[in-house]
Amino acid sequence: MSSTEAAGHAFSNPALLELALTHSSLHGAAKCSNERLEFLGDAVLSMCISWMLHELEPALDEGSMTRARALVVNTKSLAAKARALGLDGRLKVGRMFEGSSAVTEAMLADALEAVLAAVFLDGGLSAARAVIEHHFATDLTHAARAPDGSDWKSMLHRRSQVDGLGSVVYELVSTAGPDHERTFEVCVRRGETAFPCGFGRSRKEAEQRAAHHALQLLGEL
Repeated sequence: MSSTEAAGHAFSNPALLELALTHSSLHGAAKCSNERLEFLGDAVLSMCISWMLHELEPALDEGSMTRARALVVNTKSLAAKARALGLDGRLKVGRMFEGSSAVTEAMLADALEAVLAAVFLDGGLSAARAVIEHHFATDLTHAARAPDGSDWKSMLHRRSQVDGLGSVVYELVSTAGPDHERTFEVCVRRGETAFPCGFGRSRKEAEQRAAHHALQLLGEL
């Protein structure tokens, strides 16, 4: 990847990208770090995600839109996105954070928001929206169309990827009741860990609730 490109955007002003990838811990960077860009990027990302949600699902109410946005825009999901984009290896940090494993999720999430702000300043709102739509549209669609705007399965899947624990397995344990009032019981397993079962009027609903229980136990909710 070119040193003047990030997140699929080629910068006409590379200094903006360099600033976005400079953490305040770097010696001499206290007054020339990505903190101001991160502040702006947070607003740009929130606005574009809200805009996309408004267009994507006209039937969603404000509460459902808020929940869907929170599933997509949070520290863990942004950090995972930053790693996928290779920002962990490009972020300039102080000696105490040398080595990508020492960089925290909060630092990565902030760096991604700073890069999005840099894209906005370099190419305008249309460029920022295009980058955000490219990288977030699929996750946002899943979050918006899940029951109550909460795609707990996708959130658990992303958490498992971040933790390096592989795939999440859902097991149908039992069904009960007549066909028109059937209840499904589903349990979820992640690696060697089994979580409490979820119940629902469809298998999909039961899987979502099982994933929700798992996320609660993992401290995500």
